[in-house]
Amino acid sequence: QMMMSNNSNSQSTEAAARRKRQRKQAAAAAAAAAAKEEGVVDAHGERVYEPGKAPREAIAVVRILKSMGVKEFDPRVVNQLMEVLHRYTQDVLSDANDYRIHAQRDEITDSDISLAQQAALASSFTQPPPRAIVAGLATSTNQVPLPTIVPHFGPLLPPEQHCLTAPNYHVKTTHKAVDALKQKQKQQQDQQEQKTNE
Repeated sequence: QMMMSNNSNSQSTEAAARRKRQRKQAAAAAAAAAAKEEGVVDAHGERVYEPGKAPREAIAVVRILKSMGVKEFDPRVVNQLMEVLHRYTQDVLSDANDYRIHAQRDEITDSDISLAQQAALASSFTQPPPRAIVAGLATSTNQVPLPTIVPHFGPLLPPEQHCLTAPNYHVKTTHKAVDALKQKQKQQQDQQEQKTNE
């Protein structure tokens, strides 16, 4: 019975792997057919790739742009987005391989790739805070009443410490500096008196 259950498990895994390969082959065949038929063109009809020569990634990028409602784009956008996709994929797989080596495994697993994706998202892409946190911050900020407006002639400005015209420095004077300034002024006065006497 144990051997039969092991055989059935291995057969189900092989069947799942076979179905996955078939789906990939079908997607590749569809992309190749689309490349042969249309090539890759932008909204102005300028050809980015000739028919039959467009890589699958370029066709996928154009389809993503069209699905997001982008009607006009520069032909170089396809190449730039492909470069970003390749760099992101390379970084994720490289990190996943590092995690595999650290865990002393022979093959990269799904957990390695998901961990590498999380690390890439945390370091490369900034995600907005959750909506609930933003709503809570907005509620607490809006509970503070605004200051009352005092009747005033002329433009209404915020308090002086919040204006750009407010001084943003402090002059620090020492007794030595004041004494030296007084002595210098006295010398100048003495020189002027000597010139007038002459």
